[in-house]
Amino acid sequence: MRLFLFTILIFLTNFLCAQHEHDMEGKEKNQLPIPNKDAKFADASALYSGSNKALACQMELAAKMPLELKLAKSGIIFRLIPAGEFLMGSPNSETGRSLSEKLRKVEIKNHFYIGKFEITQSQWELVMGENPSAFSEKGNLSHVVKSIKTENFPVENISWEDCQKFIYNLHLLEGLKNGSFCLPNEQQWEYACRAGTMSKYFTGQNNSSLNLAGWFYENAGKDPLKEPVDPINTLNNYNRPHEVGKKHQNAFGIFDTHGNVWEWCSDLYSRTRSARVVRGGSWNLDSNFIRSAKRLPYTGNKSHPSIGLRLVLNTDFSAGIPNQILEVDSKLWPKKFQQRTPKMQIAAVSEHGITQQSRNSVLSALHWLKSVQKPDGSWGTSAKSAFTGKALLCFLANGHTPKSAEFGDCVNKAMLWLANDRIDTKSLHAYAHGIKTLALAEAYGMTGNQKIKVALEKCLSIILDGFRPEGSFNYNYDIKSERNDLSFASWNYAAMNAALNARISHPKLKPTIQQSIEWLKSATTGKYNFPYATTGGEFKEAESKHTMRAAGTSTLQAFGEGDFPELQNDLKEIAYSDILNLRWQDPIKECLYGWYYATQAMYNLGGKPWASWHGRIQSMLVRAQNKEGYWQYPGDYHGGNVGDETTQKVYATAFCVLMLSTPYRYAKPTKLFQE
Repeated sequence: MRLFLFTILIFLTNFLCAQHEHDMEGKEKNQLPIPNKDAKFADASALYSGSNKALACQMELAAKMPLELKLAKSGIIFRLIPAGEFLMGSPNSETGRSLSEKLRKVEIKNHFYIGKFEITQSQWELVMGENPSAFSEKGNLSHVVKSIKTENFPVENISWEDCQKFIYNLHLLEGLKNGSFCLPNEQQWEYACRAGTMSKYFTGQNNSSLNLAGWFYENAGKDPLKEPVDPINTLNNYNRPHEVGKKHQNAFGIFDTHGNVWEWCSDLYSRTRSARVVRGGSWNLDSNFIRSAKRLPYTGNKSHPSIGLRLVLNTDFSAGIPNQILEVDSKLWPKKFQQRTPKMQIAAVSEHGITQQSRNSVLSALHWLKSVQKPDGSWGTSAKSAFTGKALLCFLANGHTPKSAEFGDCVNKAMLWLANDRIDTKSLHAYAHGIKTLALAEAYGMTGNQKIKVALEKCLSIILDGFRPEGSFNYNYDIKSERNDLSFASWNYAAMNAALNARISHPKLKPTIQQSIEWLKSATTGKYNFPYATTGGEFKEAESKHTMRAAGTSTLQAFGEGDFPELQNDLKEIAYSDILNLRWQDPIKECLYGWYYATQAMYNLGGKPWASWHGRIQSMLVRAQNKEGYWQYPGDYHGGNVGDETTQKVYATAFCVLMLSTPYRYAKPTKLFQE
């Protein structure tokens, strides 16, 4: 029955397309120029056959050119596509193939940038001052999307000629010269869509895999297996476009090339036909129309609720990046943070066995964190600097700065909130201050922002002035007390280390770190290795915990003292005993805190212990993530009686993201001070 219904649908669609083509008067405008050469890390969520090589080429090029560019006014994001060769079209055996899809070798001679997403309704309205979309609040199909926000839906119901007007206005809005933007030609479009694959879809040959990549007839409205569908008028099935970027991206980092809406290309359909070409398929058609090779003619002066657009950026970057475009520049990052660059992240994926599911988990978590960020840039309900600092660390660990295309605004607001936040050494015994300082240090190291530097130096001075003579810290930076607290000290040690790596100059910084190293070495040589707290330097009554073993060990390693002999017993205990406690359903006390430091310790150790630990914790965290992108703290919440349920989720999610990001968060540590 389903096959019969789809057959009718395909017949009607082809008939309508042929009628539109016949009606065309052949008066289209000349196509815009094709981009020349030189015009954030692709999430490896769809590395299907052939994609690995394509992604490797993209990452190699990204070491020389920005991987993503974002227009300052419209917010349109473009993705770098490397030059290369591919087979365009489809083999004779491919189901749904048409004669116009002749299989042939094509060379893309020049690198180019193509839209990461289809142009959205809000972007079109910003540029054109109106929204022509049928699936919008005032569109003629508004009843289909009643009460649904559509600003991030792809714009549709636009003609090829409308696209030329949009491109002209976009040049004016962004202040870029004419010719900077154009529709992709068919070769560019299919090359970017395939991302190295030769299958029907970039997800493979199986039609069922298409559900991962795009919106089409079977998943864009009613479920034909559960509800009666109308084969003639698909709108009766409430099929519709969906928000861009909600399906898997391909290896080049491009979304929605399969389905959602057709996308206009610059080319004529053929030498003998005046129709233009649309590519990619749409929400109202079956899987055969969503294939990578599928091409369809459509009259250039006519529009349809299933047709939208994606742009190519054609700008000469030989004179540098124009001010209208924001780029991610990692060349000036401190050496310790270089692991976070796109190229190094891809290398880490291969070297450390990071799974596609793990990369998807991190991306999903970052989107969730962004969604619950407060308008002022913070997270949390009290002790906000702690939760804001931890959330910001997640974005920084994944290479995102204020200039990042996808999360730039989120990161910028968080940085500025921390910079403007008053000094607070009372909340959470001053844990919040240490976490805040660590986040500011990493933010300054990756941005060079002078406002961040000023705030960082003030916060760092509090830490250095609150350092106890024995070589540690006590709550609230109380130097009069004889108590030393390793749990509290660990965040401050990390903040000092990050400030040192960010090239902050302070006369007390290096001497304080050196004293910290000596105290940590003395702590692990005692009977109770790495105590939670000591009084007056006495270790004999101190409590030894898995959390402190992990915190002390990873901190000494981070200071470049991983070869300290007395540390080896602690490392063995983590590698062979603590690993057995990696249980989400039956967790040990203060689990995420301990696992966070232990993951760093095992990464620094490397070898089989790290491979075993990483494989186990990666799998556990991926399985435990909520489908909305957050993690709920397992067992008893460890974070003090602070915050509402969302704040507690931020706490747990930040720890989990940082653990999954460990293989590329920091470079392997080396000795800070040579004797």
